[in-house]
Amino acid sequence: MTALVADLLTRELRRILVAEEVGSGGAASIRAQLVRHAARVARAMLAHPLVTRIVDTEPELLATYTFHRLGSSHRAALELLEPAVAEGQADGSVRGGDPAVLAHLIMVTVQNTVTSHRLLADVLDHDGLVEELSTLLDGYLRP
Repeated sequence: MTALVADLLTRELRRILVAEEVGSGGAASIRAQLVRHAARVARAMLAHPLVTRIVDTEPELLATYTFHRLGSSHRAALELLEPAVAEGQADGSVRGGDPAVLAHLIMVTVQNTVTSHRLLADVLDHDGLVEELSTLLDGYLRP
């Protein structure tokens, strides 16, 4: 059962990542596109019934992928984020540093914000949480 739920969650997270792909920002800087992408992914995950159910009732299913190792959905996110971070560094909108490190921190920050949203529920609704996440990521990536 755990493997089935994990496979379903991976499929859904990949679908969210592809639907919310970086690069649809037109004239916006890559940093702005990355922040919007992260916000859209977080918003989609916060609203997704499977993610919500797992976080609320079966959080131990996420433990391995929160504390011990990356899963295939993490790798899919990194495949999108790392080149975008490098592109943002090239256009001057993203600070220097190893693109892999920055991409990992973006991914972990989004994941932990989504899975820990109940800890902030008394001070922020989902929209406020996504706004604060955007502010945090924009500051982290700003040169």
